[in-house]
Amino acid sequence: MIILFCAQVLSKIPKRSEMNPEGKAALLGFRGEFYRLYHPCGSKRALDFFTEAIELDPDESLWYFRKAKTLRLVKSAKSYFASNEEEIELVERAIKLRRSVTYIIWLVEMYRHLGQITSKEPDNKKRDLWELNTKILDLCK
Repeated sequence: MIILFCAQVLSKIPKRSEMNPEGKAALLGFRGEFYRLYHPCGSKRALDFFTEAIELDPDESLWYFRKAKTLRLVKSAKSYFASNEEEIELVERAIKLRRSVTYIIWLVEMYRHLGQITSKEPDNKKRDLWELNTKILDLCK
């Protein structure tokens, strides 16, 4: 029964060569998520898939969000205090495309993390924590 259902679903998916850019982007996004979750050391390859998905379908917020999550995974494997400017830019872009509560919560958490990092830097390199707090409050409106 399940095999029959899967066969029916698969028969409705067009060949890659027949897909529009959004379909190809979705396929790349799916591959990226697979690599990120199930492939040993697959996060770096997943970043490539999400980058390609963004190029094909720049109006889809999900690809920006998933790339940011994957980037966080790659950077945190190197250092908890790794800079996350690119991640923030990606999630901010996702929010501009689709104001999702999930994206907003993720961004608030990144701002909080950035605040932790900057509080450990010398005074001359500290970010304006007031600015980060203002951004968080703006997102919660």
